[in-house]
Amino acid sequence: MARALEVASVVFTSAFAGGSLLVSTAVASSFSSMRPSEFLDWFAVHGPRMGMTLFPLNVGGTVACGYNLFSAIKRKQHPLPWGLATACMAGTLILLPLYFARANEALIGKTIDVREVPEVITSWSKWQWGRTGLSIMAALFAGVGARRATSG
Repeated sequence: MARALEVASVVFTSAFAGGSLLVSTAVASSFSSMRPSEFLDWFAVHGPRMGMTLFPLNVGGTVACGYNLFSAIKRKQHPLPWGLATACMAGTLILLPLYFARANEALIGKTIDVREVPEVITSWSKWQWGRTGLSIMAALFAGVGARRATSG
């Protein structure tokens, strides 16, 4: 079971990192080319879909990494990579109430003035890149943790 959870950590964190990277590079980069009202219409439809796709990967990665951290401590086997992976994934979760929940609610509900949209897109993209960076680091640390676990 322990090995399956190590692999699950790598799978969840990598899938979340890949999704985050896709959002940062392909999706968010197209936002600025849209008219503000067009962007709000797009985000109202697709924003929740992105969240429903990525949120379970985010939670799964955080929980699996956390389990592996405590398991490594218990077994006295290389807890540092799991601690770093858990911290990075927890950081991505903390960004939800810290920024994304409020921002996404305003975008989905179209409660912001269309004149504010370019500034909001810029801010949202910066926060998204932060989340992407944390998720990529988490995937790398989870991979190191899983690798070290097999090498004893």
